Amino acid sequence: MSFSAPDQLTLDVKLHAYDTFDNFIESKKNEQLLNQLRSELFEHNIFIWGRFSSGRTHLLHAALHHAKESGRTAVYIPLRDSASLTPNFLKNIGKFDLVCIDDAQYVAGDSEWEMAFFAAFNNAVENGSRLFISSTYEQTLSGIKLKDLVSRLQSCLTFQIHDLDDDRKRAAVLQQANARGLGISEPVVDYLMARSERSLPVLMELLERLDDKSLQQKRRITIPLVKEATGWL
Repeated sequence: MSFSAPDQLTLDVKLHAYDTFDNFIESKKNEQLLNQLRSELFEHNIFIWGRFSSGRTHLLHAALHHAKESGRTAVYIPLRDSASLTPNFLKNIGKFDLVCIDDAQYVAGDSEWEMAFFAAFNNAVENGSRLFISSTYEQTLSGIKLKDLVSRLQSCLTFQIHDLDDDRKRAAVLQQANARGLGISEPVVDYLMARSERSLPVLMELLERLDDKSLQQKRRITIPLVKEATGWL
């Protein structure tokens, strides 16, 4: 799925088909956040922070799905790509009902981006849009030089998203595999968990690669196929 910005840039973003609220493996610590997103996503501006592997991007994509299902417009802006964008990309985001901004830490300390972010925040509020913003750490705010932008971000409902333990990461891999109709066996998942970096983004990217290879070769995902795809011995 691609989204167009007012400065005529086109950002090609693949909406993660399986990243929904229902497919998010929650822990007790994340229960309040998930309930808030399900019931009040369009009532408040929300800021979440958590580690790279905590599932922040999953929740932003889930919010996009939720907006689409409820007949609302939405845009996803990954600021980790800010080096290939211009601050003008944030202009007029208020035309969307929901604006999902991922990895805000990438523009902290950049005065031009901070001014654009501040103007975009005001534009969204003035037009009744809702912002859903993520960062790797709450201290992103302390790295922002523009105090007015800090004030705007502090006005958001703020939640920490907690990492899953290995058992829940394993459950997340199984759930994603089942959602894709892969029928992956538990021994294969155990093999992935033993050999791969145990972060959700890495595990999900690996699962997508295995899905593609399985389709191309018309083979089930087995440990031999995993070894072929990864080069693991």
